[in-house]
This record gives sequence, structure tokens and C-alpha cells, in this order.
Amino acid sequence: MVVDRKSFTCNAFLLCMNSSFVISMSQLHNTLFGNCAELLFSLCGMLFFIFHFVSSAKFKWKTILEIVTLICVGVVAMLISGGATLLKLVLFFAITQDVKSKDVLSGYKWSLAIPSVIVALLSLIGVIDLYYKGAKVALKFGMQNPNTVPVIVFAIIVAFNLQKEEQLNGEVLLVEAVACLALYYFCRARTAGIIFGMYIILLVLFRNAKRVSKVVSAFQYLFLFFAIASIAIAVLFHSRTAIWYQINNVLSGRPWAWDLYFTRYGIRFFGQRIDLTIAALDNAYLRLLIQYGLLTFIVYLWLFVKISRYAYMNGKVVLFFSVIAYELYFMAEFGPILINFCPVLMYETTLLMNRMQNGE
Repeated sequence: MVVDRKSFTCNAFLLCMNSSFVISMSQLHNTLFGNCAELLFSLCGMLFFIFHFVSSAKFKWKTILEIVTLICVGVVAMLISGGATLLKLVLFFAITQDVKSKDVLSGYKWSLAIPSVIVALLSLIGVIDLYYKGAKVALKFGMQNPNTVPVIVFAIIVAFNLQKEEQLNGEVLLVEAVACLALYYFCRARTAGIIFGMYIILLVLFRNAKRVSKVVSAFQYLFLFFAIASIAIAVLFHSRTAIWYQINNVLSGRPWAWDLYFTRYGIRFFGQRIDLTIAALDNAYLRLLIQYGLLTFIVYLWLFVKISRYAYMNGKVVLFFSVIAYELYFMAEFGPILINFCPVLMYETTLLMNRMQNGE
């Protein structure tokens, strides 16, 4: 069997980078073994990234210059904000050059599944902790936070659905529904359980539709709507009226945290370093704006509106509802917005890179 060189280097990069990231989210982080593994996987990933371009028969200095420029912008944003969100976005987008969408999604899916299963096995045999005992008692399967588990599983499920979008059937969705219930039960992941459930129900009802209904056409701009809503809630909660305290209790204290960070730090173009030990800033829209800055937020806004419009205009029902599910998820969790855990962004990478290659 002939192995496509571009596909191999792309998938090797994804495996290395996501292995490093999964380890950083696990209890292996800040141990000697974990730190060495994170560094080794990151270095190997960058070697595969370089090899992906220099070994190409279509090697173009213009392409390399564009990528290097974007990487430099990402590095500047990382140094200012203390996070590599924009830099990783550039790297993950660039690596999909000349690689088919199905190959990218397949490699992405396994790049998350393999390290996650290894970490889970280590927790099951007692090397690292299986249980989380904090505000709730739940299974965390070796992760630092039990909420990370459903984020990873959801990413794997969505990547599979996007890869097999035309062959999705009731049996597959039934298995995914069982996984959803299991995650809700074992990880006590209420938010993830609700979003998983809504996502699967929408796919059961509409996966065979030939086009996306005009009734939901406004959902193409859901990312912008949720971002505005998040800022509005943070600003309005500052009044501290009785009704807002009641809403705050229903939402587990999230509006209070949103107001706290928004008032204390504000919004800057390249972002800023923030103290995340004060409270949990789970809202991805506000976290992008406050920590990573207006530039990174605009990039994400453009990407999500673009992929939503593509899905709507081309009748990609599975993709459309996958994007909506993630945009809902962003209201309560930051992790899913990272490209390591967001397969809809990986789907979009191949669309953009292929269009660039074709001069569109």
C-alpha cells in the first residue's frame, strides 16, 4: 500500500501535538515524565511540520513566507497573552495543505483517541487518579478535571460524524447516545450531557435532509450572537440586582465570574495575561476576548461564520449542526474552542487550504 507523504506528515503532526496537549490536560502534567513527554511530542510535531513543507515537490517560497509571517503573529500573541491559541490555529491550518478532508479528520480522531485511552488506562490501573473529589464526585479518567473527558469524547464523535456524514445511520447514533448517557452519569457532566443530547436528537431528525431549512438561516451568525450575549450578561450583572443574583445562582455563578474578569481586565487587541485562579472563566467567547485579544476573537468569528455559511449554502446538515453544538458548548466551556478539541475547525482547514491551493 502506497502511503501519501503529505497525509503521513499531517497525521504524524496531529498525533504528536494532540498527545502533548492531552498529557498537559492530564495528571501527568507537571511530573518529570509528563513534562518530558510533552516536550518530546511537541518537538517531534514541529519536525513533522517542517518536513511536511520542505519535502514537497510543490515547494513554494511564497507559501513558506506566508506561513512564517502568520506564525510570527501567533508567537507575538502567545508572548503577550500567555497562551498559544492563535499560534496553534496557524500551525494546524498550515499542516493540512495538500491533504484530503477525510484523511485529516481520520488522523485527527485517532490523534485524540490514542493518548486519551492511554491516560485512561493509567488511571484504571492506579498509576494516576481515577476519581475526582471536589465540588462533585465523578470519574476523571486521569484528567485534571472530569469535564475534560466529555470534551475529548465529543471531539472524537464529531470528527467521526463529519468523516462519515453521508453514511451516518441510526445504529451509529444509538451508540453515540449511549456514550452521551455514560459520560453524563460517570463524569457528572451536566452541560456536556445536555449539548450531546441535543446534538444527537438533531442528527436523528435531520441527518437525511437534502438542505438546511431556511428557518435556521440566522444560526449562521450564532457565534457573533453568543459573543454579544456573553458581553451583555457580564455588563448587566454589574448592577447586582436581585434578579441577576437569581440568574447567577441558576447558572452556577458564571455571570459573576464573567463580570469579574470583564471589569478587571477589559479587552485589548493582542490580549493579556490574566489570573485564572480567581474564578473559573468558562465562557470561551469572553476568554478569547479578554485573554487572547480582539485579533484572535476576530479570526475565530470569521472562521465560524464562514464554516456555518458554507454548511448552510451547501446543505451540509451534519456539519451545520456540529457547528451549532460547539457554539453552544463555548458558552459554558473554554476547552472545546481550542483547535485540539474542535474538529469543525479541522474540517474548515482543508476547505480553506484547498481553495488557496486552487487560487480561489
